[in-house]
Amino acid sequence: MDQVRVIRRLVSVLLICVVASSASVPPSAADTMARFCFLDAQGARTDSRLPASKKIDDLNLWEAEPGWDTVTVISSYRIKTFHQSSKKAEVVVEYKTEGTWAITEWEDLNKTEVVHFELEYSGQHWSFPANAEPVLVKARPQWRIIEPVLQPHVSVTWALARMKRQIEREKDQQDKDKELKILHRLETIAKSHPARL
Repeated sequence: MDQVRVIRRLVSVLLICVVASSASVPPSAADTMARFCFLDAQGARTDSRLPASKKIDDLNLWEAEPGWDTVTVISSYRIKTFHQSSKKAEVVVEYKTEGTWAITEWEDLNKTEVVHFELEYSGQHWSFPANAEPVLVKARPQWRIIEPVLQPHVSVTWALARMKRQIEREKDQQDKDKELKILHRLETIAKSHPARL
């Protein structure tokens, strides 16, 4: 009877240790890349005022991002392969790109895009103090993307919502007509590729 209690207690302690140790393991490079792709698809890199923008900033080591006026619209993405060593990693992401979009301009792409991302396990991060130059500061060590600085890859769902808001605010009829054509194109893509992002 006492042996059974001792064994149960040992098993409980071992389970607690396993759970505690797995909770402290940082995400892999592939996990970091998956998080980045998810936030990027939700438009996190299109507006620095969005709460998700701060989350995605912590996943890369770019000093600054351009103010993007063109985005790539995607219907899906997947982590294809990844290779990770102690401090460096390469993660290959495959996007199903539908087109590029800049407010009143649309270009059909309808292709598969394969991107090789380079990551580094780093305990530094860029900080952007008010009215000062960006500076590297100490941060929680984790995998961060080094390159490439790819233009935002947003989901069809996100692009549709953004376009509808744009059309509601548009005053110029010529621009509104162009935007309505793009909206129709996005709706067609959405029907042929049901939301998976």
